[in-house]
Amino acid sequence: MSELKLYEPECDAAEEPRIFRIEDYAGLRRERRREMPDSFYEEPAVDRARILHLNRRCPYCKHPVVEPLELNDGLRNRSRSQIPGTASVVGFQCQGCYHQWPA
Repeated sequence: MSELKLYEPECDAAEEPRIFRIEDYAGLRRERRREMPDSFYEEPAVDRARILHLNRRCPYCKHPVVEPLELNDGLRNRSRSQIPGTASVVGFQCQGCYHQWPA
């Protein structure tokens, strides 16, 4: 089994290091992370997919091609481009009859 060698900042590397055995510290555990609130576990991607699935056809003409209407509030990457799928969906527009309806 390997041994962990730690040097104190004040000592020279030429001095004999203090040797700690891993078995002495293996029983120590980090503190458990505190419980996250329920809002942390909400999955906006699942909610968005559910909204897109429920509105996949035009309610007026039953045309299967609809386009989601999104706000400009999506997350942005390092180059300030909007990340697809992160904006809020507020409605839909049919590509056949151009009928619009709220999400």
